Amino acid sequence: MAAPYQITEERIKKAIENLKAKDYLTETLPEDMEYIKVVGEEDNKILYTLAILSRFEDKPLHVLIIARSGIGKSYIQKMILKLHPEEDWIRISSATKQVLYYVPKNAFVGKCISIDETSGVHEEAFYTVRTFKSEGKLELLTTEKDANGANHAKRKIVDGPVSILLSTTNFNSVDNETRSRMIVTYGDESDEQTKKIIDAEFFMNNTVEGQKRKKEIPVILQKHKDMMFVLRETQNIEFVYENEELEKRVKLTDEDIQSRRNISLFTTMIRCIARTRYFRRQSETKDGKVKGKITKEDVELAEKLIAKILLNQTADIKGSTQDFYNKICILVDSKRKNIPRNEQEFMGGEKYVSLQN
Repeated sequence: MAAPYQITEERIKKAIENLKAKDYLTETLPEDMEYIKVVGEEDNKILYTLAILSRFEDKPLHVLIIARSGIGKSYIQKMILKLHPEEDWIRISSATKQVLYYVPKNAFVGKCISIDETSGVHEEAFYTVRTFKSEGKLELLTTEKDANGANHAKRKIVDGPVSILLSTTNFNSVDNETRSRMIVTYGDESDEQTKKIIDAEFFMNNTVEGQKRKKEIPVILQKHKDMMFVLRETQNIEFVYENEELEKRVKLTDEDIQSRRNISLFTTMIRCIARTRYFRRQSETKDGKVKGKITKEDVELAEKLIAKILLNQTADIKGSTQDFYNKICILVDSKRKNIPRNEQEFMGGEKYVSLQN
């Protein structure tokens, strides 16, 4: 396990000043990531950050990113993790089936577990991760021999809560029950993102300015770690909505069971957004407890993020398939003249497929 994060009082003061000076999620994070050329996928960067910050919540956020191999999903995930003290997260690239049960009881409390590829995790170990996510702790009943050779039952418990980041190339490698309890997002496989990555790599490795910025990366990472350390100290602060109208606004539809899970996800997301803005606002103390404010701006950012999440839940086609479909639509639109799109058909396998309006 990582050693406790070392920070001076002077750096704590500077971190608070930085959190006050700019909004972390919409200014500091994207600006610094762009500066060191961790490019694109801005919403995913925010979602990763919120998931890591949610690790102390009763119901943390868990993110599943799906994308083809080689598009850089693990790199962005790794860089966002590096913005947080090492003791706050654990990366797993492979795991045997019961390894997570054999760690110290409090080893994972308040941590983010990042799994690079679900294919690298034994099926039973993945089930363990899912249990950890759902129950907030792990329990295992085993037998051990005493000095006389007699078997005795022993209960192993590993406490949470934890937040979890998963990445995979295969949508079907994660069962529907697990996906329904996670924020499902997709890596950007567009030509535009590919160009951004190529340009960024060339800039950082082949220009004088890029070489200069590479040398600044450790300083930038420490700046963010210091801010995240300071935010960690706000974990016991209660965040409340500034008015009743805002409380009503965050309640989602009650039409289906998934909405029960979405409202928990949504409100946790809002609190974590508000947490990053705590030092930019006036707090109040009531009944001996410090209260932080949740404002309209926090809800608006969460609404923007959850709109894409809800779309991913309901879309018939997703990710790179959706991108491919959009390109077909553009091609058809360029050639269909005055014929309505839904009257166009193209040969797909052994079927003729009609495009939607």
